[in-house]
Amino acid sequence: MFLGCMNGFIQNQFDSSADIVTRECAHWNMVKLIWGPPGTGKMKIVVSLLYVLLNTRCITLTCAPTNIAVLGITKRLMQNAQSHLQYDKYGLGDIVLFGNGERMKIDDHEDLFDVFLMNRVDVLASCLSPNNGWRIGMLSMICLLKDPKEEYHKYSEKQKKKDNDNDDNEDTDDEEAEKKKRETLLVKNLVRAMI
Repeated sequence: MFLGCMNGFIQNQFDSSADIVTRECAHWNMVKLIWGPPGTGKMKIVVSLLYVLLNTRCITLTCAPTNIAVLGITKRLMQNAQSHLQYDKYGLGDIVLFGNGERMKIDDHEDLFDVFLMNRVDVLASCLSPNNGWRIGMLSMICLLKDPKEEYHKYSEKQKKKDNDNDDNEDTDDEEAEKKKRETLLVKNLVRAMI
């Protein structure tokens, strides 16, 4: 597998890549700096190494001096991983992009939303929310399967009330703002817990 990833490398690139992977196979903790002038294939080496280390289930932290470099490495790693995903290997859930979303201009990179940490926190917060998360969805489904007639009756009553209560929109807006405030606090607490 390692040789398949290293297609098109010159001998020096291959040797340095093989050195890093063989050291990792010997279960040594290490730090390795890959440096060189522009155009020497550093990003290609890093992405190939990260892919190999990902498949060997090695936890790896990768840093770069600029946000552009971090985004470039992440994009290429995701492309490589998506094109070679297998059922028994790690998926994109094991790739995490961490940083300041505004400085990284993450909104301009929709293909990185799945691996950006803050987006994952938002999704988890909505899934674990006591008001509309997984638990509420499962409980609603159980109630529907146990007594569909009663649930339909409740739904019909809610719809009638909703149609009649157009004047209470201001109260609903206040509730929505309070709900958003609680979700924001939850997200901040999740991020602090992860750091």
